[in-house]
Amino acid sequence: MRKLSTKASLKTAKNELSPERHLNQPYARILIPDPKGGFSAEILEFPGCFAEGDTADDAIDNLERTARSWIEVALSQGQEIPPPSASYGFCFRLVRRPPRELHKLAARKADRDRVSLNQCLLTAIATWVGADNLYQRLEDRLNRIVASNPEVRTTATKSSFEKAAGTTPHSEKKDKPMRKISHHAG
Repeated sequence: MRKLSTKASLKTAKNELSPERHLNQPYARILIPDPKGGFSAEILEFPGCFAEGDTADDAIDNLERTARSWIEVALSQGQEIPPPSASYGFCFRLVRRPPRELHKLAARKADRDRVSLNQCLLTAIATWVGADNLYQRLEDRLNRIVASNPEVRTTATKSSFEKAAGTTPHSEKKDKPMRKISHHAG
Protein backbone atom coordinates (compact mmCIF):
# COMPACT_ATOMS: atom_id res chain seq x y z
CA MET A 1 0.00 0.00 0.00
CA ARG A 2 1.30 3.43 -0.97
CA LYS A 3 1.80 5.96 1.79
CA LEU A 4 0.22 9.35 1.12
CA SER A 5 2.28 12.48 1.48
CA THR A 6 1.58 14.55 4.58
CA LYS A 7 -0.21 17.24 2.57
CA ALA A 8 -2.32 14.70 0.68
CA SER A 9 -3.18 12.78 3.85
CA LEU A 10 -4.22 16.01 5.58
CA LYS A 11 -6.44 16.90 2.62
CA THR A 12 -7.95 13.41 2.66
CA ALA A 13 -8.43 13.54 6.42
CA LYS A 14 -10.17 16.92 6.14
CA ASN A 15 -12.56 15.61 3.50
CA GLU A 16 -13.34 12.53 5.61
CA LEU A 17 -14.81 14.73 8.34
CA SER A 18 -18.56 14.43 8.74
CA PRO A 19 -20.65 17.40 7.65
CA GLU A 20 -21.28 18.21 11.33
CA ARG A 21 -17.55 18.29 12.08
CA HIS A 22 -16.96 20.54 9.08
CA LEU A 23 -19.72 22.87 10.25
CA ASN A 24 -18.13 23.11 13.70
CA GLN A 25 -15.13 24.79 12.07
CA PRO A 26 -15.06 28.62 11.97
CA TYR A 27 -16.80 29.15 8.63
CA ALA A 28 -18.04 32.69 7.97
CA ARG A 29 -21.81 32.76 8.23
CA ILE A 30 -23.57 35.97 7.40
CA LEU A 31 -27.15 36.94 8.12
CA ILE A 32 -28.76 39.61 5.98
CA PRO A 33 -32.14 41.17 6.74
CA ASP A 34 -34.28 41.63 3.66
CA PRO A 35 -35.91 45.08 3.49
CA LYS A 36 -39.11 43.40 2.24
CA GLY A 37 -39.18 41.01 5.20
CA GLY A 38 -37.39 37.84 6.20
CA PHE A 39 -33.71 37.04 6.28
CA SER A 40 -31.14 35.38 4.08
CA ALA A 41 -28.02 33.65 5.33
CA GLU A 42 -24.99 32.18 3.62
CA ILE A 43 -21.68 30.52 4.30
CA LEU A 44 -19.17 32.56 2.35
CA GLU A 45 -16.70 29.75 1.76
CA PHE A 46 -19.31 27.43 0.17
CA PRO A 47 -20.26 28.66 -3.33
CA GLY A 48 -24.02 28.85 -3.72
CA CYS A 49 -24.75 27.78 -0.14
CA PHE A 50 -27.44 30.12 1.13
CA ALA A 51 -30.84 29.90 2.76
CA GLU A 52 -33.75 32.11 3.70
CA GLY A 53 -36.19 32.28 6.57
CA ASP A 54 -38.96 34.40 8.01
CA THR A 55 -36.88 35.05 11.13
CA ALA A 56 -33.14 35.23 11.76
CA ASP A 57 -33.28 31.89 13.60
CA ASP A 58 -35.18 30.26 10.73
CA ALA A 59 -32.61 31.51 8.21
CA ILE A 60 -29.69 30.19 10.30
CA ASP A 61 -31.42 26.82 10.91
CA ASN A 62 -32.16 26.51 7.18
CA LEU A 63 -28.57 27.46 6.40
CA GLU A 64 -27.20 24.71 8.66
CA ARG A 65 -29.40 22.09 6.92
CA THR A 66 -28.45 23.47 3.49
CA ALA A 67 -24.74 23.50 4.38
CA ARG A 68 -24.90 19.91 5.62
CA SER A 69 -26.42 18.87 2.26
CA TRP A 70 -23.90 21.02 0.38
CA ILE A 71 -21.01 19.23 2.11
CA GLU A 72 -22.53 15.77 1.54
CA VAL A 73 -22.95 16.45 -2.19
CA ALA A 74 -19.45 17.93 -2.53
CA LEU A 75 -17.90 14.94 -0.76
CA SER A 76 -19.92 12.45 -2.85
CA GLN A 77 -18.55 14.14 -5.99
CA GLY A 78 -14.98 13.97 -4.68
CA GLN A 79 -14.70 17.73 -4.31
CA GLU A 80 -12.49 19.32 -1.69
CA ILE A 81 -14.30 21.19 1.06
CA PRO A 82 -12.87 24.73 1.25
CA PRO A 83 -11.17 25.57 4.53
CA PRO A 84 -12.66 28.31 6.71
CA SER A 85 -11.45 31.77 5.72
CA ALA A 86 -10.36 32.28 9.34
CA SER A 87 -7.67 29.65 8.71
CA TYR A 88 -6.09 31.97 6.12
CA GLY A 89 -5.28 34.44 8.88
CA PHE A 90 -7.66 37.09 7.60
CA CYS A 91 -11.32 37.78 7.64
CA PHE A 92 -13.27 39.64 5.01
CA ARG A 93 -16.43 41.34 6.11
CA LEU A 94 -18.57 43.34 3.78
CA VAL A 95 -20.02 45.94 6.08
CA ARG A 96 -22.54 47.39 3.68
CA ARG A 97 -24.94 45.30 1.67
CA PRO A 98 -24.40 45.82 -2.07
CA PRO A 99 -27.42 46.56 -4.25
CA ARG A 100 -29.50 43.42 -4.90
CA GLU A 101 -28.64 43.28 -8.63
CA LEU A 102 -24.89 43.62 -8.00
CA HIS A 103 -25.08 40.92 -5.32
CA LYS A 104 -26.95 38.63 -7.73
CA LEU A 105 -24.41 39.22 -10.53
CA ALA A 106 -21.49 38.60 -8.17
CA ALA A 107 -23.12 35.41 -6.86
CA ARG A 108 -23.64 34.15 -10.43
CA LYS A 109 -20.01 34.91 -11.29
CA ALA A 110 -18.87 33.08 -8.17
CA ASP A 111 -20.99 30.06 -9.14
CA ARG A 112 -19.60 30.09 -12.70
CA ASP A 113 -16.05 30.29 -11.35
CA ARG A 114 -16.83 27.62 -8.71
CA VAL A 115 -15.61 29.81 -5.87
CA SER A 116 -17.33 31.27 -2.86
CA LEU A 117 -18.92 34.69 -3.09
CA ASN A 118 -16.33 35.86 -0.57
CA GLN A 119 -13.46 34.66 -2.78
CA CYS A 120 -15.10 36.21 -5.86
CA LEU A 121 -15.36 39.59 -4.12
CA LEU A 122 -11.79 39.38 -2.85
CA THR A 123 -10.58 38.58 -6.37
CA ALA A 124 -12.54 41.51 -7.81
CA ILE A 125 -11.10 43.87 -5.20
CA ALA A 126 -7.57 42.54 -5.76
CA THR A 127 -7.98 42.96 -9.53
CA TRP A 128 -9.19 46.53 -9.12
CA VAL A 129 -6.39 47.40 -6.67
CA GLY A 130 -3.82 45.77 -8.97
CA ALA A 131 -5.10 47.65 -12.03
CA ASP A 132 -5.09 50.92 -10.12
CA ASN A 133 -1.55 50.22 -8.89
CA LEU A 134 -0.40 49.47 -12.47
CA TYR A 135 -2.05 52.67 -13.72
CA GLN A 136 -0.30 54.72 -11.01
CA ARG A 137 3.10 53.18 -11.83
CA LEU A 138 2.62 53.84 -15.57
CA GLU A 139 1.50 57.41 -14.91
CA ASP A 140 4.51 58.02 -12.62
CA ARG A 141 6.88 56.55 -15.21
CA LEU A 142 5.37 58.62 -18.01
CA ASN A 143 5.66 61.77 -15.88
CA ARG A 144 9.35 60.99 -15.19
CA ILE A 145 10.00 60.46 -18.92
CA VAL A 146 8.26 63.71 -19.81
CA ALA A 147 10.08 65.61 -17.04
CA SER A 148 13.50 64.30 -18.11
CA ASN A 149 13.03 64.88 -21.85
CA PRO A 150 12.58 68.55 -22.90
CA GLU A 151 11.58 67.52 -26.44
CA VAL A 152 8.67 65.45 -25.16
CA ARG A 153 7.73 68.13 -22.64
CA THR A 154 7.68 70.85 -25.33
CA THR A 155 5.71 68.71 -27.76
CA ALA A 156 3.25 67.70 -25.08
CA THR A 157 2.80 71.31 -23.97
CA LYS A 158 2.44 72.59 -27.55
CA SER A 159 -0.04 69.83 -28.33
CA SER A 160 -2.01 70.68 -25.20
CA PHE A 161 -2.20 74.35 -26.19
CA GLU A 162 -3.26 73.49 -29.73
CA LYS A 163 -6.00 71.21 -28.45
CA ALA A 164 -7.18 73.92 -26.07
CA ALA A 165 -7.25 76.41 -28.96
CA GLY A 166 -9.34 74.00 -31.02
CA THR A 167 -6.71 72.99 -33.57
CA THR A 168 -4.75 69.83 -34.06
CA PRO A 169 -0.93 69.79 -34.26
CA HIS A 170 -0.86 68.63 -37.87
CA SER A 171 -3.99 70.37 -39.06
CA GLU A 172 -3.51 72.24 -42.31
CA LYS A 173 -7.06 73.53 -42.36
CA LYS A 174 -6.99 76.22 -39.71
CA ASP A 175 -10.48 77.38 -40.71
CA LYS A 176 -12.15 74.30 -39.14
CA PRO A 177 -11.20 74.24 -35.47
CA MET A 178 -12.03 71.20 -33.38
CA ARG A 179 -15.24 71.52 -31.43
CA LYS A 180 -14.61 72.61 -27.88
CA ILE A 181 -16.20 70.63 -25.10
CA SER A 182 -16.90 72.45 -21.91
CA HIS A 183 -17.47 70.67 -18.64
CA HIS A 184 -20.06 72.14 -16.35
CA ALA A 185 -20.03 71.34 -12.65
CA GLY A 186 -23.25 70.02 -11.28
